[in-house]
Amino acid sequence: MSTPLGSSQFFFNPALETGQSLRFDDDDSPYLTWTPASAGNRKTWTWSGWVKRGNLSSYQHIFNAGNPSPSYDALRFSNTDELEFFNGASTSSYFKTNAKYRDVGAWYHIVVAQDTTQATSTDRIKIYVNGEQVTSFSSSTYPAQNSDFFINSNVLHKLANISVSGYSYPYDGYLANVCFIDGTALDPTSFGEYKTGTTLWKPKSDTAIQSLTFGTNGFFLNFSDSADIGADTSGNGNDWTPTNLASTDVVLDGPYTGGNFCVVSPLTKSSGGALQEGNLLIPFGGTYPSTVMGSMGVSSGKWYWEIRFTGGAYTNGHAAGIATPEMANRNIDPYATTNPYNHYYDSRGYFYNSGTNTSASTFAPNDILGFALDIDNDQISYYKNGTLVGSAQSIETGQTWMPFHKNSSFTSLVQRANFGQDSSFNGTVTPQGNTDDNGLGDFYYAPPSGFLSLNTANMPEPSITAPDEYFDTLTWSKTGADNSNITLTGLSFQPDLIWAKGRSNAMSHQIADAVRGTGKSLSSDSTNGDSTNDADGYVSSFNSDGFTASAGSVDNFYFNYLNGYTYVAWNWLAGGTAVSNTDGSITSQVSANPTAGFSIVSWTQGTAGTDTVGHGLGVKPAMVIHKRRSSSSSWSVWHKDMDANPDNYYMTLDSTASKAGSTGWESPTTTTLTPYIGSSGETWITYCFAEVEGFSAIGSYTGNGSTDGPMVFTGMRPAWVMIKSSSVSTTQWMIWDNKRDTYNLSTNALRPNTSAVETTGFDIDILSNGFKVRDTGTETSLNQSSGTYIYIAFSEAALKYANAR
Repeated sequence: MSTPLGSSQFFFNPALETGQSLRFDDDDSPYLTWTPASAGNRKTWTWSGWVKRGNLSSYQHIFNAGNPSPSYDALRFSNTDELEFFNGASTSSYFKTNAKYRDVGAWYHIVVAQDTTQATSTDRIKIYVNGEQVTSFSSSTYPAQNSDFFINSNVLHKLANISVSGYSYPYDGYLANVCFIDGTALDPTSFGEYKTGTTLWKPKSDTAIQSLTFGTNGFFLNFSDSADIGADTSGNGNDWTPTNLASTDVVLDGPYTGGNFCVVSPLTKSSGGALQEGNLLIPFGGTYPSTVMGSMGVSSGKWYWEIRFTGGAYTNGHAAGIATPEMANRNIDPYATTNPYNHYYDSRGYFYNSGTNTSASTFAPNDILGFALDIDNDQISYYKNGTLVGSAQSIETGQTWMPFHKNSSFTSLVQRANFGQDSSFNGTVTPQGNTDDNGLGDFYYAPPSGFLSLNTANMPEPSITAPDEYFDTLTWSKTGADNSNITLTGLSFQPDLIWAKGRSNAMSHQIADAVRGTGKSLSSDSTNGDSTNDADGYVSSFNSDGFTASAGSVDNFYFNYLNGYTYVAWNWLAGGTAVSNTDGSITSQVSANPTAGFSIVSWTQGTAGTDTVGHGLGVKPAMVIHKRRSSSSSWSVWHKDMDANPDNYYMTLDSTASKAGSTGWESPTTTTLTPYIGSSGETWITYCFAEVEGFSAIGSYTGNGSTDGPMVFTGMRPAWVMIKSSSVSTTQWMIWDNKRDTYNLSTNALRPNTSAVETTGFDIDILSNGFKVRDTGTETSLNQSSGTYIYIAFSEAALKYANAR
C-alpha cells in the first residue's frame, strides 16, 4: 500500500493542458467514500468520469451507492470486461454492454445519464463512452417511469469499490475528472470535446466544468491536490474520504493534451502474476523466460524512463531495456544469440545487445536504473542511481522500440516502472519532481538534456492527423428499388480505390480503381481478368464524397440487390488521375499518394525479371499486390515480412495457400518494382503500400496457440486490419474494420479469397495502440503456435490522438 509523502510535487508546462489522475491498485482495496447529508434528485442525475484500466477480467466497481443490505446501484466492469450499470431497488434495471473494454493503453470517458421522468423508457438511462452513446447491449432492462435509485440518496456512496458491507470488488487503474450532477441528465459534451483537427475525445477545462450547475449533491473530483485527494472542487464542498490511498497515488497520467503516459502492458505479458499499481509494478516469478513490454513504442527522438528493483535473488537474472514489437508477438528467447530484437541491462552484470553480452556492473534491490534511448543516434544509454554505466551503440535502424522487462529465473522479483508519472515509485521512495525538456513528467533523477518522457504529448505530430481523409469504410443496406443504381456518400475524399463486398450473401469482392477507370472490376476471390460493366453491377462514377454503383445488364447484385442485403466498401485515396511514370524501364501509369504511402500502378509487361516499373511512392513499398488484367491469373502478393528473404516468395490473394516460390520475385526499391511474373504484352494493375507512422502498419507476428493471443503494436488505433498466415497452409485471408464492428470484440471477418458471407469466430480486439488476437487457439487462420502471420492495417487515429477502444 502507498504511504503519504506530502503534497503535490509536480511542475507543469503552462503551454500544455495538464491534469492529474488518481491511481487505484486492487491489491490494496483502495476507495473513496461520501454520504450525502440528505437525498438529492434520485430520478435525474449524471455521472461522468475518465477511466484508464489496469488489471482486467474481474468484477471492478467504479461508482456505486447502497444500503447496508445487498441492495445497491452500481457502475462496474464485469469479470469478462463488459460495462454494467444496474439498480438493485425493487424497480430494478440492468444494462450490460456487448462491448468489451480491455484497452489499457489509453483513456475511456464514461457517462451515465439518468432521467426516469421520461415517458419513453429508452430515454431514462443513457450510457456514453468516448462521447458516443452505447446502443448495443447483451441485456437492457429500463426502469419504470419516475423510479428512484439509491444513487443520490442519503446512503453510502463509493468510488472504486462496492458500498455494501461484506463485499469487495475493487477497481484497478486510474480515474480522472469524476463529476456528479444532481438534478440534470447531461450528455458527454458537457464534460468533453474533440481536440481540434483530431479524433481525440478529451476533457473540457476545469473552468468549463466548474461552470456547470451541479445541484446540491453534485461534486467534481479533479484530484488537483495530492494532500487532499477527495476534495470537491465544484464549490459544493461535497468532499470524499480516501481509504488506502496516499498523496503518491495522485499521478501525472491523464486524458489531457499534457499526456497519456506509457505503462507496462498486461496484454504483452508472457507469464507470471498480474501487474499491479496501475500497471507499473511487475511481479515476476514462475515460467522462464517471463517478459512484458510497455504500452508505447517510438521510432525517432530521445526518450527517458526509470525502473526500480526490489525483492528476489538478483544473481539469477533480472533485466530491463528496449525491444522491438516482435518481442511482444513472437515466441523469442531474449537470450538467443541470433535475436536481433532487444538491448537490455541484466542484473548479473551484462549488457545484452541483440543476443551478444558484454560485461557491466551488477545491480541490486533498491537500485534505480535510468534508460536513455536516443533513436536518432542509434544508441541506448544505461544509468544506475543517476550515474552513466554504459551504452549500446548502433542499435538497429528503422525499428520501433518499446520498453522491455524480463525475468529469467523462478525467484520472486519485482520491477517498478516510472515513465514519468510517479518518481515515488508508488510511495517507496521520496519523490524528486524532475521533469523532461518539455517540462513534463516526474522523475527521480533528472533526464539527460534533450530527452523526453514517454507520453502522448511528447510524441511527434503525425503526418496524417485525420486518417479518414485518406482511408475510410462505408457500410449500407439495400436502398430503394431492387437492383437500382445507388450512390454512396459519407467519405471526406474522392476514392481512387474501392474494394466492396456483400456481407450477408455470398457474392464476389468487387475492386475498382480510378486508374483502370469506371466500369472496370476485378474480384479478389477470382482469377478472372478485368470485367467491363459487369452484368451484376459495377462502379460507374468516382464522386467527391463516395461513388455510384450502377446495375448491369442483369441486376445490381454486387451493390444493391434485395431487402436484407448488407454491404461494405473500403476506400483509399491515391493521387487522382494517373500520370506517366518513367522511373522504370517500362513507362507506367501511376496514381500516387506518397503522404499516405499508397499508389496504383498500371503497366504492360515487357520481359519478366528484367524490366522495372515505377511506383511513384519515393520510398520502398512494404506490401505489393499484382493482378493481370488482360487474362486469367491469380493475384500475386509480396510482403516484406512473409519470409527472412521476402524477394524469394509470393502469396496469392485468391487462395488459402501459404507462401510459395524459390526465386527472386519483387525486389522493390524506392522508385521501382521488378516483377518476375507474366509474359510480354500482358497488362497488369498493381497496388503498392508503404508504412506511414500513425496511418499504416505493415508487419508480422508469430502465433502462440493460446486464447491469450499475440498483442501486435501498430502505433495507432486501427480502422482496418487484414491478416494471412505465410507459413500455415489452407488459412484464410481475413479483414476486420471499425464500421462493421464498432466495438470489441471485432468478430465479423470477411475473407478476400472467397465469396462467402461475413463470418464470426475469428476474433481480435482493436486497441488504441494496435490489435490483440483473441482467437481460441484452434483457428489456424489467426493463431497457430509458431505460425507466421503477415498483416496490413490502416488507422482510425494515431496513438498520440487515440482514445481507448
